[in-house]
Amino acid sequence: MKLYKNYLISLFFILLNFFQETTFSQEKIKFSGYGATGYKIYDRNVLRDYNQEAYYEGKLQADVKINKHIDAQLDMRGSSEDERLVLREFSVKFDYLKYMKFKAGNIKKPFGLEQLVNTEDLLTIGRSFIQSSVADLGYAGRSISLEAYYNYNKKRPEFPYSYALAVMRDNSLNTCLAARFSFHNDDLIWSLNYLFQHLGGEYPQNASGFSADLTYEKNSFSSSVEMMYVKDPFESLRHVQSGFGGNIYAFGLKSINALSIHIDGEVIKTIEPVLLAGVFFPDSKEKYSHTFEIITGGNIYLDKDLRLRINGDLLLSRNRSNSAYSTIGSKVSFECQVMF
Repeated sequence: MKLYKNYLISLFFILLNFFQETTFSQEKIKFSGYGATGYKIYDRNVLRDYNQEAYYEGKLQADVKINKHIDAQLDMRGSSEDERLVLREFSVKFDYLKYMKFKAGNIKKPFGLEQLVNTEDLLTIGRSFIQSSVADLGYAGRSISLEAYYNYNKKRPEFPYSYALAVMRDNSLNTCLAARFSFHNDDLIWSLNYLFQHLGGEYPQNASGFSADLTYEKNSFSSSVEMMYVKDPFESLRHVQSGFGGNIYAFGLKSINALSIHIDGEVIKTIEPVLLAGVFFPDSKEKYSHTFEIITGGNIYLDKDLRLRINGDLLLSRNRSNSAYSTIGSKVSFECQVMF
């Protein structure tokens, strides 16, 4: 199997090299991606895992223009954590209607503001604790999907909306339906989100998640507030099997803010301080068990395609068993990122 994977990866790069040398590539294929390396220092038990970690990661994306109505995309990624190259996304986009496009392939579930932003474009180094926790419950990630969508275009002010309607199904007989709707009002963007998942297997069940967010963007300042309320299918099933009954719903609330300060110096072009604050309740009825998250830091741009990054990610967690707050899982991250 490993040999087979290596063969596929080698074939992929041979094809990319071939296309790059042809007129077809120059006219119809656009390559992009990023590379990053950094260092993370964790607050955790060294007997269980390292508390210091060096890492590197990268992405190579090929956007193929089939014709004026059809585009395709390949997304390959690798990291020191996986020590392998993975095909993260293959998708085909169809553009025949003015206010509706279609996408098919292994694509993102359209749920949550942070989920819709590519990893390399995040204001913070990596996704927030709240987003990661919700993702573990099945409300994020990629799946084989068919999606109808439209992204707001300032050149079409008569239609100030964005939306996504998607149906997803994977090999374990799990099915998802997702809907996201956004209204663009000058510098404000209001959004509502819903995702339904049917989990098959020996104990089939249904789970739903809701989210709402508000984003403000003007000049060099951006701010967003997002709320999530989702059913935890795994804890809900465990409660039913244990005889406790009732469903478990998780709740999360977070805000992220950033200000770009343009210096245009010889070395440093822009400084971008970032602040994220949020709280996550794994059981919305259990107020004692929760985690506060505060991320401070920012990005220093030496060029529009090169930035140095630092984040202090503080996690304050407690539960009924321990009323004192713990900082386990907190970390400080340093990173150098290059886009191309």
